[in-house]
Amino acid sequence: GHSDWVRSIAFSPDSEIVASGSRDSTVRLWEIKSGKSKVLKGHSNWVRSVAFSPDGRTVASGSNDKTVRLWDVKSGLSKILEGHSDLVKSVVFSPDGRIVASGSKDQTVRLWDIKSGISKVLVGHSDYIRGVAFFPDGVTVESTDFSGVRKLWDINSGQEIIKSSELHQQVNQENDMLIDNNGWILRMGFRILWLPKSMRGNIVAVHKCYIAIGTRNEK
Repeated sequence: GHSDWVRSIAFSPDSEIVASGSRDSTVRLWEIKSGKSKVLKGHSNWVRSVAFSPDGRTVASGSNDKTVRLWDVKSGLSKILEGHSDLVKSVVFSPDGRIVASGSKDQTVRLWDIKSGISKVLVGHSDYIRGVAFFPDGVTVESTDFSGVRKLWDINSGQEIIKSSELHQQVNQENDMLIDNNGWILRMGFRILWLPKSMRGNIVAVHKCYIAIGTRNEK
């Protein structure tokens, strides 16, 4: 399907669809049962991050074109969120689905109201934002940069709560998934599946009994 590397993958809440974002500037929505995909075109550069809303109706994507897009899963239409001055590395929905957080190479985190498109800017990092995540409480956002600095933010005030929290760093690491050099998919520090070389990718998502792997498209 994709004509270049897959940079990000995410499962829908009902486990029926996998969204993938690629260096070919597209997002694809894959039906797990049929293997068919819908192509979402609009970004003008790499898609680095994709995320489903809690209700499964919307997919957010972040791109090297400096924008965040909100895609309607059924229609394929999108809403553009502009504000970052550099590529967008990470996007995530709040637990209630009303806000999308985005982290960028411009060293800021933005909190987007998905209805109005207005964003609140969180400033404090001194390096490229690597990832963003919401706490279950819905009012706390964690951001991590490439220097390893972690910050916790209150979304209402926009103020920093904790910097480099060792406690949350441990929790966050337990949710990380990766493929090691020997082909094992690791989750929470445990080996859960071994892959032959032909199946190894560089992006992994696990949801219930499903595993999705994003990889480079070899020709």
